[in-house]
Amino acid sequence: MALTNLLISQIIEKESKEVEATSELVRKDEAAANIQAAEAQALKDECEADLAEAIPALEAAMSALNTLKPADITIVKSMANPPAGVKLVMSAVCVMKDIKPEKVNDPGGTGKKILDFWGPSKKLLGDMTFLTSLKEYDRDNISL
Repeated sequence: MALTNLLISQIIEKESKEVEATSELVRKDEAAANIQAAEAQALKDECEADLAEAIPALEAAMSALNTLKPADITIVKSMANPPAGVKLVMSAVCVMKDIKPEKVNDPGGTGKKILDFWGPSKKLLGDMTFLTSLKEYDRDNISL
């Protein structure tokens, strides 16, 4: 009987140690999971804040886009040297549409070549479906 009690107590002690070790692993895994969950929540909060800031700009851009007429596009296309804002917007459109810039001589007279989107922009502005393509652009899947 004493031997049986001794064996039972050894088995219980061994199993208790195994349970304790497993419990420690579970606690560590839970702590790591909680850290990851907190990081994910922080990232989600940051993304939602950025989105809340971007949505009014998107809505304003869509409203402005809806006011454009083909005649407006023709006027912009005919500009030899458009204002900086026009060049900036058209450069952004080219980037969004994966249109590469041209290498042109630096107007500053450095003799170096610079990347210029105005030539490709004028070609893009000549596309009869340009306005439609902007309105139908898949803005939910823009790659970075």
